[in-house]
Amino acid sequence: MNTLHFQYAVTVARTGSITQAAEELFMAQPNLSKAIRELEDGLGIEIFRRTPKGMVPTAQGEIFLRYANNVLEQVERMEALGRAEGESQRFRVMLPHSTYTVSAALRLVAEQEIPGEIRLREMEGVAALREVQEGRADLAVVRHSLVQEGYFADLVGHGGLSAERIWEYDAQLTLHTSHPLAESEQVEVAELQGWPELFFWNDELLRRPGVGERRIFFADRLTLPGLLAATKGYLWATPLCGEDMDERGLVQRPCTAAGDSSLRWRDMLIYPKNERLGPIYRRFIDLLYESRNALAFE
Repeated sequence: MNTLHFQYAVTVARTGSITQAAEELFMAQPNLSKAIRELEDGLGIEIFRRTPKGMVPTAQGEIFLRYANNVLEQVERMEALGRAEGESQRFRVMLPHSTYTVSAALRLVAEQEIPGEIRLREMEGVAALREVQEGRADLAVVRHSLVQEGYFADLVGHGGLSAERIWEYDAQLTLHTSHPLAESEQVEVAELQGWPELFFWNDELLRRPGVGERRIFFADRLTLPGLLAATKGYLWATPLCGEDMDERGLVQRPCTAAGDSSLRWRDMLIYPKNERLGPIYRRFIDLLYESRNALAFE
């Protein structure tokens, strides 16, 4: 048993899947399964229950995983002692699928000389929050709907994290310009019946009862215009600037469903509770507010 086995178990717990964890760890699925069994045998406990929906930690497994996360965090800090001082000036953030957050991150990278690691990744919901909690990111922007505020607050409180509100807004009905409803001055929610709804992958905190049964999940923001055009689907999204919509062939239309509290979204900054954000992250937050204001007051 070594810290590599700890990393294996933590990755399986985070993804809930041996297959997905093996892909992230760049190893064969049978080898990962064997390593997890060996770890369980060495500890004398069952870390995971194998269920049709994936790998679920047992009660003892939850305790072990907390210890494993703590060990991995301490190892990372010890390794950091041997790095050059400049390398500690890193920028590791998780961002939702949103133009204004990505724009702020790119502006920061363009203006700042960051000698250490730069890690930018678009990731939604609980997965992004866990990246900060488990030490793979220093900051995340996490989006949730108001109806799930209590669930989100519980995750933050029990995860040893701090949360700061950036923006609260109504999600916008987003369509491709070729959609039959694209020219409507206002879309009635009943008119969405029969059209598929698109969701970004890992947006657990934004899922809501759909108007119809057809749902399409995707991960790459660049595929969005093509998917909306091909499927004649719709997406609830953050406000977009006019230039961005024109470039991508998208429109955002008022909808009678907009008063639904599940479509009132909040973007939150998430970071470790007991750590102060350095000047690079404080500058990023300034740029984030600038990007937000450019959209909010367009």
